[in-house]
Amino acid sequence: MNIRNLTVIPLLALLVLAVSPATVVADDPQYQVVPNQYIIRFRDDLSREDVLRLARNLTAEQKLQLRHTYRDSIKGFSATLPPGALEKLRQHPDILTIEQNGVWYLEGNGPGIQTVDAPTNLAATPQGQTAILLTWTDNATSELGFQVVRSTDGIDGNYTVLFQDQGIDVTSYTDTDVVEDQEYCYKVRVANSATNIGPFSDPACATIVPPPPPPPPAAPTDMAASTVSDQRIDLSWTDNSNNETGFRIERRTGQTGAFSEIDLVGANVTTYASTGLDSETEYCYRARAYNATGDSDYTNISCATTDETVIPPDPLAAPTDLTATPVGETQIDLTWVDNATAELGYQIARSTDGIGGTYTTLFQDAGVDVTSYTDTDVVSGQEYCYKVRVASSATDIGPFSEPACATAGTPPPTDPPSAPTNLATTTFDHQRIDLSWT
Repeated sequence: MNIRNLTVIPLLALLVLAVSPATVVADDPQYQVVPNQYIIRFRDDLSREDVLRLARNLTAEQKLQLRHTYRDSIKGFSATLPPGALEKLRQHPDILTIEQNGVWYLEGNGPGIQTVDAPTNLAATPQGQTAILLTWTDNATSELGFQVVRSTDGIDGNYTVLFQDQGIDVTSYTDTDVVEDQEYCYKVRVANSATNIGPFSDPACATIVPPPPPPPPAAPTDMAASTVSDQRIDLSWTDNSNNETGFRIERRTGQTGAFSEIDLVGANVTTYASTGLDSETEYCYRARAYNATGDSDYTNISCATTDETVIPPDPLAAPTDLTATPVGETQIDLTWVDNATAELGYQIARSTDGIGGTYTTLFQDAGVDVTSYTDTDVVSGQEYCYKVRVASSATDIGPFSEPACATAGTPPPTDPPSAPTNLATTTFDHQRIDLSWT
């Protein structure tokens, strides 16, 4: 039954539900707990006069402390029983039931008082990792709303309002504002007015325990290292686990080096390219799987050696062995070795102010595999220095050769000179020796 559809909703605004959620809950002054208080009900066929007479007689005979006489919903009375009275009352022929009641309501609550007894059997049960389910037995007969309070500092800690709402016969609530590893303790109570508020249930506590961590992954196997080039070795292995976060790859140089971790790869990956290596060098590898719990054992160790470095030919490589040979006083012949494979032309530059001077273009032309040139624009006695380069386009130009120099009009040497003779040494002082020869 949904209490929101009833006409008593305005009353509930003054109920327990008016307590601020931030308010620390204390016991209300409307009742006090009397552990040995009982509600005694007489047979339904007794008249009101019989009920009052029996209540007076039994109170005197059994020395009962009378609390209330119920005239409407309960034909009987509430009293505190001395020791031994309970068993005698249970044998009385006019008494229908004797039920323990933990609440003594203040005098003056008026006729027709109805109970808002404390809920019992409160249980707190974790629901997965995100909620705690509360269940209880509703013992009240006239509640119009309920309240759940919670403590996060133990069963005897400070309780604050967690939830309150209108409702009749409510027996469960789910707390979703929870975290793992935190104990939560709860109490529940009901009320049927702002002043007639029931006592709290006994507390119940629960803690959401984190799920156990997964086991470490199974170790990968069959590590294999394969040389790809002078700078790369490829790895492969077998993945034997289904719970890894990834794989740790380790490498060492040579058979006796120390392993160090070089990379991490994700789950289910079984290959890796190890690049940026030195040529003609042996590298050894191993790997292991890992997850939040820890690492697996290692794979076997597998080694491979990178290839020798092969320098690819430069399609516009610089000419080499450039020579400049004077021919008479008006000509210098140039020759060189062509190392390019993609040239479509060449260029000759010349300097007239020494080998380290300023070079300007002397000649350029289309041509493939050209290896010589004759410079006839020379003056006898002037030194000329030359450099040569090739190109495949106006912007794709190779480097210059090493320079070569010659002086016009200087005959080329014919034979090497005769060796000097008669080398003699003479000590001059402690820091000097003089030499002489023919």
